[in-house]
Amino acid sequence: MYLQIANSLITHIRQGVLKPGSSLPGSRPLSEMLHVHRKTVVAAYDELDAQSWVDVYPRKGIFVARALPEVSPRRFISSGVGAAGSIGGAGDKAGGMVGDKVVGVAGGQHGGAWNGERMGASYPEKTLFKVEELKMAFASPFLSSPPGHLVFNDGFPDTRLAPVDLLVREYRRFGNYHFTSKYLSYGPEQGSENLRSEIARFLGETRGLQVNAETILITKGAQMALYLCAQVLLSKNDLVIVGEPGYTGANEVFAQAGGKVMGIPVDENGLDVRVLEGICKKRKVRIVYVIPHHHNPTTVTLSPERRMRLLELARKYKFAIIEDDYDYDFHYSSGPILPLASGDHTGNVIYIGSLCKIIAPGIRIGFMVAPRNLIVQATRLRKIIDRQGEQLLEEAIATLLKNGDIGRHLKKTNKIYHERRDLLCKLLQERMSAWLSFKAPDGGFAVWANYLKGLEPSVVAEKAARLGLTVSRGEQYYQDAMHPNTGVRLGFASLNAREMEEAVGILAKACSLV
Repeated sequence: MYLQIANSLITHIRQGVLKPGSSLPGSRPLSEMLHVHRKTVVAAYDELDAQSWVDVYPRKGIFVARALPEVSPRRFISSGVGAAGSIGGAGDKAGGMVGDKVVGVAGGQHGGAWNGERMGASYPEKTLFKVEELKMAFASPFLSSPPGHLVFNDGFPDTRLAPVDLLVREYRRFGNYHFTSKYLSYGPEQGSENLRSEIARFLGETRGLQVNAETILITKGAQMALYLCAQVLLSKNDLVIVGEPGYTGANEVFAQAGGKVMGIPVDENGLDVRVLEGICKKRKVRIVYVIPHHHNPTTVTLSPERRMRLLELARKYKFAIIEDDYDYDFHYSSGPILPLASGDHTGNVIYIGSLCKIIAPGIRIGFMVAPRNLIVQATRLRKIIDRQGEQLLEEAIATLLKNGDIGRHLKKTNKIYHERRDLLCKLLQERMSAWLSFKAPDGGFAVWANYLKGLEPSVVAEKAARLGLTVSRGEQYYQDAMHPNTGVRLGFASLNAREMEEAVGILAKACSLV
């Protein structure tokens, strides 16, 4: 109520109804006029005083401030370039400010261009100085789907299931602590020690990783961890081996850092390490990037035999393995295989993960686990980019991990996503078997499907868009955009049963129209 009164008075001041220097009624008469308690009016006046809208004089009263707190910016003008090529000159005398109106400059060869009309022009769309167009020739900007569209995304969790209430609870709890202010200031660049300790415990319990807070760096999602690794490890033309088809977001990071990205086949058992071994015998490999569970995009899992062989090759040829285990926590048909990092005893594996898939993509908490010397270098680079993470968020997430809220949320969502995977596979089998083939994934958030009968993903996507469904065009899975591809990822986790049935119906109709 007191804020409503304060805001109403501010509106009257802005509109000129209450003039600067005019007196305001005392708290008692105003409270009687508004039929509110006097303390409410006192609180409103205190708020106005705190914002500098009023001046309070003891034994005299309350007055509208003569110097209102809203700053009105003054225009500046360029006096042009003088005849001798210097800034200023005759133009300084010919132009000036009259009230808030800019008077044009007559002096100098550019004098007349900088008048009031020019100063009000819109912000330029292009720089006058040179910017290399291909400097960052990657990653098209995020585009939201048209309003009302159903979406088969790349495989994201359902944000409607996010434990927002638990997170808000922790924020409120921290807000009542006397030491909250320290979490709103600068803190450790490596991330909250509490969060790093809780992640270390969590990784030990769920993945068999025997790590500690000193070997963990908190990042804004797994993507930042990839970027930090690439920048620290790669020099120009260093060879990076990735799966093909693969995750374009990682390939772009390695290429931007100067790496030479080479794709090797991915089959039903994951990355083909025999091909990798042949490359290692001929060339120096710097990094091997692998997604061991639910490979993006094909959803296959790297077999135990290939994991062992990959570790042997890393020890023999001394290359780094970046293990991106972004959705390890979501398994439906079988138990997960322990990460490569759990069997690494020579310091070859960098383990990357994220809580973005557990909680929500908009909650940007990821982590990187690596030997201490690499963590130090990555932390220094992270400080240059972003100084540190969000301490209050990190402390809240640490508490949710410690008290078991994250674990309980995982159990609930695993059950829901398992049911959604089964439903999508059932619907695809019943309604789409004539147009695509697929294999049910063991876990994750998406099904990898291949169109049949010569259907092109981009054409199907165009037809589906006209019917109200956004689906992959199939163009982002290979380094070469022209590489022939019939595969698409159909994300099931973010669609409920009704939405999924409707989406599959639209996709079937789109295929029939091609």
